[in-house]
Amino acid sequence: MTEQKHTPEPWHAPGIGEVCDESGRCIGIMIDYANARRVAACVNACAGIRTEALERRVHMLQAGDDEIASLRQQRDQLRAALEAMLEIHGVTQKYADTHIYIPQSWVEVSDIARAALAATEGS
Repeated sequence: MTEQKHTPEPWHAPGIGEVCDESGRCIGIMIDYANARRVAACVNACAGIRTEALERRVHMLQAGDDEIASLRQQRDQLRAALEAMLEIHGVTQKYADTHIYIPQSWVEVSDIARAALAATEGS
């Protein structure tokens, strides 16, 4: 069975609800301009990817979005921990040569850093 090929990219949406190929030939009509633009943008963004691969991976796109959100949250936690550590670095640095007890703020920031690191385990 021969696979039917779709119209080559780029596609565009020039009017009310039309989707057209590069030559301007209308290849589809949508209910409105917003949908036509979306279809054309999606087809152009997926240029070079087989349709079957896209059909198999639709569910993976959502999983990818969830993973990105989780990684961003972990990044933000780590950044906050590092910023807090750097903020009190100057305070603790002056005690380094005297072997004087490190202020409580260092312990608190260490707890923040440990929590941020724990959140990234297994990621």
